[in-house]
Amino acid sequence: MLTQAYDRDYNLKTKVLPTIASGIITSADSASSEVTGASNQKIITGTPTTGSVAAIAGTGYGSFSIQVSGTFAGILQFEKSVDGVIWNPATATNDAGFSGTSTTANGTFFGNFSASSNFRVRAISLTSGSANIALALTTGSVSQGSSSGGSGGAITANLTANLAASGATYVIDFDQYQASAISIQIGSGHIALVNFEVSNDNTNWYFCRLNSSSFEGAVSSTSTNGLYTGNKQARYFRLRLTSYSSGTVIANINLFNDSSISIPSSIALNDSWLGFVNSFVGAASLLSAGANYIRWRSPNVANGAGLGRGFVATGTESIQLIANRTATGNGSTINLGSTYKDFQIQLSLNSGTLTALSIEIQISVDSNKWGTVATFTDIADGGILFLLNTPTQYIRANTNTLTGTSPNISLNLVGC
Repeated sequence: MLTQAYDRDYNLKTKVLPTIASGIITSADSASSEVTGASNQKIITGTPTTGSVAAIAGTGYGSFSIQVSGTFAGILQFEKSVDGVIWNPATATNDAGFSGTSTTANGTFFGNFSASSNFRVRAISLTSGSANIALALTTGSVSQGSSSGGSGGAITANLTANLAASGATYVIDFDQYQASAISIQIGSGHIALVNFEVSNDNTNWYFCRLNSSSFEGAVSSTSTNGLYTGNKQARYFRLRLTSYSSGTVIANINLFNDSSISIPSSIALNDSWLGFVNSFVGAASLLSAGANYIRWRSPNVANGAGLGRGFVATGTESIQLIANRTATGNGSTINLGSTYKDFQIQLSLNSGTLTALSIEIQISVDSNKWGTVATFTDIADGGILFLLNTPTQYIRANTNTLTGTSPNISLNLVGC
């Protein structure tokens, strides 16, 4: 809105008053189209789904402000446009240090609007409730500084995942938030394994490693609370639950536009350490049963201080409990060569689909008398079962249920 006013020297000048609008978002947008433009910028076109947008228009303004309230579960993205047809994500901040292009919670946000004529808040997902949106365009500019947030870069999003079932997932699109690093704080009060996975197509998923604040080096899964950090390794990242028993996994997630987080290698050796390890090569070949590899770990490999302190763990790599199974039946006896007590067992769906699976994991001290210690039921490709403090030298897997469309599965084991 334009009004005329006179200054004290009686010179006519124009004053731009704020423009204000409001709306209620009640549905998610499924009608707009999105492509990637220059420098990975997202370009959104099309007419959004009714009830998915709250918008405001105006020229001559330098900043926007947003107030989000209500009870809802979803992601609200901030967007601005030059012509009202082609839209791009808009970065907003607030006084609490947030900086990002979307929000999943109530709050007040503000950002730069210069060289734009339209602004909107669009629900890219909305699973429940509704969001009340108040918008304002004002003159002047907004300084959008960065907030360290613990990673050294600006926080682009603060998200919360609540998972409470085996196979439950929470997917994050790094490009949506213009983020390059992630920090995840997982709370306690659950019995489940949380897996860290990445994908470029949101269909095929692979394990990735994140730095752990509780363990040495980096991990691809965890069953305990703690803080886990890492860089963007693919467009999509997800948390996936396996071996679920009880409770709710609550993960507080910060995304950053920073790439300074380093993921350590599985082992770091100095020259003296290498000489020490090389002296065990011959012994390792004798200790390795069935052409498996021996994995060694020191109490403090980060600075090479393992020299003179001895090794604390060994393990076999990628033993197949089941190979290309297509029907029910008992598995072969696996002799580990020595006694191991901790195991990670992972399912590979080689082909077909799975609708139900039940595999008994049995152990024995003499390969004659067997006892069942767990049942593998996770039908997801890459599903994992942990067996902890279960000492044995012999192990086997008996498939009692295997249904689906021509399923072909393998079951791999790592023990230590």
